Amino acid sequence: MNISLTKLVGDGEFKKTGAKPKLPIKIEELNSSLLDVYQIPLKYLYYNDENGRIASEMEKERIDLEPVSDSVNPEYNDQIAKLIRKDNSSKLNRTKKDIEKDGQKVFGYVLDDGRIIDGNRRFTALRELQNESGKSGYFEAVILPFSYDKKVDRQRIKSLELAIQMGVEERQDYDPLDKAVDIYRTTADENLFTLNDYAEKANMKKQEVKDNFNAVVLMREFLEFIGVPQDAYYLIKVDCNK
Repeated sequence: MNISLTKLVGDGEFKKTGAKPKLPIKIEELNSSLLDVYQIPLKYLYYNDENGRIASEMEKERIDLEPVSDSVNPEYNDQIAKLIRKDNSSKLNRTKKDIEKDGQKVFGYVLDDGRIIDGNRRFTALRELQNESGKSGYFEAVILPFSYDKKVDRQRIKSLELAIQMGVEERQDYDPLDKAVDIYRTTADENLFTLNDYAEKANMKKQEVKDNFNAVVLMREFLEFIGVPQDAYYLIKVDCNK
């Protein structure tokens, strides 16, 4: 079972860095002035299996492990780290080199149980540096007072993810199929937002969101036709990337 980061802060396990975050969007009942950046030991954190890209790769590689931190069982993080390195090794190497030279410059976002909402590549680079040096590593991040157990919190988490990952600067880094599937999962599977809500929060045109949604509907029909699960999107992604 993952450990409460807030409790660890109260126990004096780690402290604030002194940095004050500025949220990229306004989130109801969450004020930037009430948040702080903490220097969190890597062993208490874990990759978000609800992240669209990670979930898709886990299904493709048939990874069926409980999402837990290294302090519980490092096998989960080890497996996901391999996927992230495989996805874009050159970009990960650049991030790793920058952190090794100048330290972590951009903070991330995590939930109280250690689930990483933003900062997968930075976390991966820091884990690799920790393994190579043998010294305990830290991830500087904001601890969000949210939980995946509540739908309203999942909506807030997703709003933040979209603001960060689908912003103007990051959009070109998002695989087109991953983006389309994320739209479908968020609006149809989880019913967190309407298509228009997604468009607004992701800074996308409404028609673009609808076109992506409809493309996934066709994918699902095709996957069903060939006799595989409708959500086996990785089969189409593999074929597209050949």
